[in-house]
Amino acid sequence: MPKIPRHSTIRSAAPILAVMAVLSSVAIPASAQQYPSDRWNIAWLRTGQAHSYYAGDDADNVAKISIGVSNVGRFEITDSGQTVTDQVTGLVWMRDPSRFPQATWLIQKQRCDDLVLAGKDDWRMPNILELLSIIDVSKFPCAPVEFLFPNDNNNETFFGGDIITGRPDYFYEAGFRIPNSGSCQGGKSYALCFVRPVRAGKPYAAGDFHTLPDGKIYEDKTTGLYWRYVNSGVETHLKDALTSAAVATCGGFNDWRIPNANEFNSLFVPTKVHPAFDARLKFAEIDYSTSTISDYLGIKDVTLVPGAGMGYAFTPKDSDNSGASLSYLMVRGKFPPPHRVAARNWLFFR
Repeated sequence: MPKIPRHSTIRSAAPILAVMAVLSSVAIPASAQQYPSDRWNIAWLRTGQAHSYYAGDDADNVAKISIGVSNVGRFEITDSGQTVTDQVTGLVWMRDPSRFPQATWLIQKQRCDDLVLAGKDDWRMPNILELLSIIDVSKFPCAPVEFLFPNDNNNETFFGGDIITGRPDYFYEAGFRIPNSGSCQGGKSYALCFVRPVRAGKPYAAGDFHTLPDGKIYEDKTTGLYWRYVNSGVETHLKDALTSAAVATCGGFNDWRIPNANEFNSLFVPTKVHPAFDARLKFAEIDYSTSTISDYLGIKDVTLVPGAGMGYAFTPKDSDNSGASLSYLMVRGKFPPPHRVAARNWLFFR
């Protein structure tokens, strides 16, 4: 199969707390995870990293500044076990896609389009960001337990539904096993893969990027995150990048950090490659380390590195090529961004 090279829970017993409120009249507990009920962005979802290995890594940042929506109570097995509903994104997933054996992209798309399940006939093939939204790096296979259906191909690779602009034979796929968790592939008429049908879902809130006056910092008005490209001139490994970001002062800000995998993936456009970044972002087309480290089977030797083609590649963090790069990205801010806190309805997760 030709490749485009990359530069590079069963539902909690404690019921989910869902309170719809108007912010102007209700005080918000500082511990509450806040999420707008009418849309979603992958940057707002936690990756699942459960243990911290370095100061400033993904799990450390979740503990210190409460990044992202908690996964507790997020997924619910629905329709008598036939589907899994994501309470945050609104996506409804076919729970047991093993009825669809490995086949070409064209065949799998037709199967999704023809599917009637749980009384619904609007099933489709998910795009790459939808697939990445259910990856949990603390597990192997890398999927929430609600998806681990008997006889399911839980650790296999699944097609994404979007075709790359200008490359009609190419598409993204997402793997739920290590070390292959995402890549751009060619051969939609002959490459074989699995599919996990999806339906419904809230609109995806794409990035809205603006360059600040210094010309070096980008503000994403959708996620509330600020981005800064750094060229260090020397190979910078993950641990060193985490340290450098923690002491960086840029644009008058001193709370910079290395982004986690989901924050990083919010920079991508599902129909682009080389570069897959939003066109407004002038970042080098290379691999970048993120702050996310896999908890896979308790082995603490892999670092998550999104490639310029989108998705994940896992690299041993103690190896000579452990995400080492002359450049890295820094980010600041967290969800919900302060300028988005306004009188409107929100959904709360504890």
